[in-house]
Amino acid sequence: MKKQALAINGIPAIVWEEDSQKVLIAIHGNMSHKEDTVIELLEMKQWQKDIRY
Repeated sequence: MKKQALAINGIPAIVWEEDSQKVLIAIHGNMSHKEDTVIELLEMKQWQKDIRY
């Protein structure tokens, strides 16, 4: 899985890239980090299953 750092309206973001029709948006809380293990695990699980939130 490729990671690409970018900014959206000046806000740091990471795109976990793989060609797909799906989009998963994970938002972390204050004092957390966009590369936390839990966000990476969520991303990996999302593409393994057809999870809808």
